Amino acid sequence: MIEKCAPIGLLMLVDPFKDPREVWTSVGAVVQALNHEQLLGAIELFAHGRQLVTWSAPPNGFLGPIAKMVALPYQLALYATEPFKAQAQLAAEALGWTCTAQ
Repeated sequence: MIEKCAPIGLLMLVDPFKDPREVWTSVGAVVQALNHEQLLGAIELFAHGRQLVTWSAPPNGFLGPIAKMVALPYQLALYATEPFKAQAQLAAEALGWTCTAQ
């Protein structure tokens, strides 16, 4: 495990979104190894299609989706760690995304 020090950044794009279970298991392991209390992390999921996506629960160490964007056929969802949630929502909102209460 990495010692507590300066925050660690993580940005991940999952494209295309399908079944995230395998990805979430891997992400959870990375977050655990990186000491998620110091992790400033965001995961952006991308989906393409005419049907609205039901986004999955977040991986361990993440909240969300904390923001979404729908412009069919494109859909995006944003997940973030607790220490990064407010900043990630501000950025998403500035880009025209809809923030959620997650």
